[in-house]
Amino acid sequence: MWSSRVRDILGAFAVGSASTALLYSASLYEVQVDEQHVLDALKRNRCKEILKYGTPNTGSEARLYTNHVLSYDQQKRIPVWVAEHINSATLVGTANRRNTDFQVDDDIDPLFVSTNEDYRQSGWTRGHMSSAENHKFQQRGMNDSFRLSNIVPQEFYNNVGFWNRLELYCRKLTEKFDDVRIISGPLMLPDYDTDGKVYMKYQLIGKNGIAVPTHLYKIIVAETYGQPAAVGVFVVPNQPIDETKTLTDFQVTLAEVEQSSGIRFFDKLDMNNVYNLCSIDSCALPTYFGRNSNVNDDTSLQQQHRYMYYPTGVWKTPQTVNGNGQNEK
Repeated sequence: MWSSRVRDILGAFAVGSASTALLYSASLYEVQVDEQHVLDALKRNRCKEILKYGTPNTGSEARLYTNHVLSYDQQKRIPVWVAEHINSATLVGTANRRNTDFQVDDDIDPLFVSTNEDYRQSGWTRGHMSSAENHKFQQRGMNDSFRLSNIVPQEFYNNVGFWNRLELYCRKLTEKFDDVRIISGPLMLPDYDTDGKVYMKYQLIGKNGIAVPTHLYKIIVAETYGQPAAVGVFVVPNQPIDETKTLTDFQVTLAEVEQSSGIRFFDKLDMNNVYNLCSIDSCALPTYFGRNSNVNDDTSLQQQHRYMYYPTGVWKTPQTVNGNGQNEK
């Protein structure tokens, strides 16, 4: 005899589709089959009937480009995460950012794209999540990095200052490790308002309503001989950062970023078997001397810029993470 659970589902099918119920009821008493297999098959068929006109699509599937992969948020018009793999070979080549420009990503549904016009006169720069300079080995890859699906609204001095130094640090790691894998993305973190309640607030810019992240994250996995050696996780406020601040001031745990972003990273990586990056490397950022003159962004933004304060709010400060602001081994 079949369990009451199977009988209940068959009853539901009788209401939803007489033909489907008859198909399965005829076989139930003829062949002894696994009950769970039957339940799964019934669910799949019922699902097709419920979603007769198609499955709602958020567009968050992984999108493949020449040298990076990303997931796109169709509502916020910015990436959810951007993954890349760099080493000493990918950082050498003739690709030049002078030969490209920011462009609408024609692989994104036109209803959900961001445009250059959205950023114009907004007070925010177009900030790469996969850095253009990580694609020196191939112009096509650099061109892809200028698609607006790889871009978030970023505060000017953060973009050319601290975040740029963090990107330089990632490239510097290729001199010490064989391979460096990076995932970067925006975060929207809550804060207390004057009424004492916690709210999620962020600005929208442009006619398409591009979401301005309150913070940015970067997760770094350094490899030796094809095996993970160390992991570093950092969350940076999307605001000007004093040059006296160090990278470890913004180091957090992977679990904290996962909880805040709603994303599970590295399901194939055992975090118990890797070291804290800053415990085997200094995590010292390169000295900032300014970007090259060929930076391809609105030159008027520097004059338009006004300092904007985004408090860290309820985000746990790095000093309270594991007692010393660092990840465990």
